[in-house]
Amino acid sequence: RRYHKVLELTHSTTKAAGVMLLGAIVALVVANTAAHGAFTEFWHTEVSFGFGATHAEMSLAHIINDVLMAIFFLLVGLEIKYEMTVGELTDVRQAILPVAAAIGGVLMPVGIYLLFNASNPQAVHGWGVPTATDIAFAIGILSLMGDRVPVSLKIFLTALAVADDLGAILVIALFYGGKVQITCLLVALVIMLGGYFMKQMGEKRMFSYLVPAFVVWGLFYYSGVHSTISGVAPFWGPKTLA
Repeated sequence: RRYHKVLELTHSTTKAAGVMLLGAIVALVVANTAAHGAFTEFWHTEVSFGFGATHAEMSLAHIINDVLMAIFFLLVGLEIKYEMTVGELTDVRQAILPVAAAIGGVLMPVGIYLLFNASNPQAVHGWGVPTATDIAFAIGILSLMGDRVPVSLKIFLTALAVADDLGAILVIALFYGGKVQITCLLVALVIMLGGYFMKQMGEKRMFSYLVPAFVVWGLFYYSGVHSTISGVAPFWGPKTLA
């Protein structure tokens, strides 16, 4: 019975959104209390991964930002792919609208930020901060409204948020990231092309894509480009997943 309750929670967008918003409220309260230091220290706890003599470490915060968010973007990207294939965004004009809105959603906040900070040499480099839309919260708030929100609006906002976040990730990669390892990106591209051709040949088994997907994520992670991009490669994964 408890197992079915958990499954019901994971399949209910309204309940999942409620849990997410509750977690955000708790985090805001904790961040403004004396527990802030311990709270921050906890998320910087290092988790070790090892195989033989090889060991790697990653903090809990990095696991969320670089691993779980890549999976999240993969799922959202598949939803958008479905809508562009057989759903609400099959019309090119309908698909262009959220992308155009996302471009405006990136450029306008940057323009407003620079309007107030262009003369401040210490703050001017922070223009990339307001470029991103929090896609999880945007979708979560709409989910809380249930059937009162038209499906077309949810799809539009999801597509807008995905495109906006992709723009923000590119900004981080190009202007705030470290040295980009071109070799890693080229190898990742070759593997993704291999996944595309497997899909074209009719390969539908999930396992055939899991190992290459993990390798692609690792290549993006060590390339100096934000690893979440690996989750939104437009031609990645079997066609049946769309």
